Amino acid sequence: MSILFPDRFEKETYRNDSLISIRAVYWLNDGTVSMIQMPERIFLRFQRIAEAYSLHLIGSASLDRLIKYDAFQCDTVEAEIIFILNIVNDPILQCYGQHFLSVIQLCTRNPQRTYRLVIAGPYQDVNAE
Repeated sequence: MSILFPDRFEKETYRNDSLISIRAVYWLNDGTVSMIQMPERIFLRFQRIAEAYSLHLIGSASLDRLIKYDAFQCDTVEAEIIFILNIVNDPILQCYGQHFLSVIQLCTRNPQRTYRLVIAGPYQDVNAE
């Protein structure tokens, strides 16, 4: 880990960032089951790593629109996040990645597959459909 840019690994650095909302929602009425918020630059870090490794869902996600993944796409998103967390030595990414996984796993571990994942960019209404 670089000692030249230690602030890149501190939450305080991202305190004023726009936030990305990541929600697990019930597919029938879009009621939120669980939600986290992540600084935009942290999400973009996930996204750029995913692009570099040709990971299709996170790597191609556009924050210009509401992103919706069904329960089966969540399996892929989960695998992509786990892959990224396994190859990157970045404490801030690990921290947010574990929270990201906790929301995704509500979708992937639900036996009835009744939840989906919704990601809203900083200028999206988290309740919009």
